[in-house]
Amino acid sequence: MSPSKHKKNIMFPLLLATGVGLLGIYVGFSIYYHNHFYPGTISGDVSCGNQTADWLESKNTAEAKNYVLTVTDRKGTAYPLTGTDFNYRYEPKGEEALLLKKQNCLLWPIGIFQKHHLSMDRSFSYDEDALSSLIENLTIFDRDYIEAPENAHLEITEDDYRIVNEIPGNTPIAEEVIKEIQNAVDARETEFTLSDSCYTKPEITAE
Repeated sequence: MSPSKHKKNIMFPLLLATGVGLLGIYVGFSIYYHNHFYPGTISGDVSCGNQTADWLESKNTAEAKNYVLTVTDRKGTAYPLTGTDFNYRYEPKGEEALLLKKQNCLLWPIGIFQKHHLSMDRSFSYDEDALSSLIENLTIFDRDYIEAPENAHLEITEDDYRIVNEIPGNTPIAEEVIKEIQNAVDARETEFTLSDSCYTKPEITAE
C-alpha cells in the first residue's frame, strides 16, 4: 500500500469521527436550547439566560409576592403598601412558554453570542376591596394629621395692606387617593407621590 493511500485510509475515519462528533454537539445544544433561553436573554428586568420557561414563570410569581408600593403624601410621609396585604399575585397565561417557543433552537451557534430582550404582557391581579380598605386606614385620613386648607386674604394695616397667600393644607379626597393608588398598582409602580388632585383646594388663591 502506497503512503498516500495509507494516509487517506487514516484520514477518512478521523474526518468521519470528527463530523459525527460535531453533529452530536450541534444536536445536543439544539435540544438543550429547545427548552432553555439563550444566554444573554432578558425578559423585562429578569435575566433568564440558560433558564427554562417554568423558571421564568416562577420568577414572575415571586416578584408579585414581594411587591411593595411606597406612597408618599403631600407632607412627605411615606406609606409602604405590601402586596400580600391585598392579595397581589401573578396570573400566568403561558407567555413564558410562548416566548421560548419563538426561539429558533437550530440557530444556537449564532444565538448564544447575541443579546435577546423579550417583552411580556404580564398579568397581575389583586383584591380591590382589600386595597381600598388598606388605603382608608392610612394616617393620611387621621383627623389629627389633617390640616385644613386656608383661603388667601388681605391683611390690612393703618398704612398699607398685603396679600397673604393661601395655605393648601392636606385634607385628602378619599375617592381620588384610592383611584391614584389603584392606578399606580395597575401600572406596577413601586414608588408613587399623590398629586394635588387628591387634596381639597382653597376656594380663594392669591391669584
